[in-house]
Amino acid sequence: MGRPRIALPDIRDVAKLLDSTRDPVRKASIETLAALSRVAPSAMAFLIPRLHALLADEPQNTITNHAIEILSNYARTSERAARKVIPILRNTISELGPRSASKVSKLISELTKK
Repeated sequence: MGRPRIALPDIRDVAKLLDSTRDPVRKASIETLAALSRVAPSAMAFLIPRLHALLADEPQNTITNHAIEILSNYARTSERAARKVIPILRNTISELGPRSASKVSKLISELTKK
């Protein structure tokens, strides 16, 4: 039996919820997007500018960590994707907490070795 097809028709609707004023809604949105990025990372390309802004402005570690996960999953899809993501990660690393900054530093190192 083959692998089931994955449908992502509502991904943009889920992404719109990142702008909610309610923290639980924003958390659920980013968690869903992170999960989707694990199975369809290239589908996250449209989110790159939004994730960049989110990393610059977001005080919540959970949301920041999921944004980093989405960016890293997308960056691993191709060299072109990595070239888009690496500058975003470099620009935001100084704004992150020590654990997130360490994770991002390792990711940048991994992506630049390719």
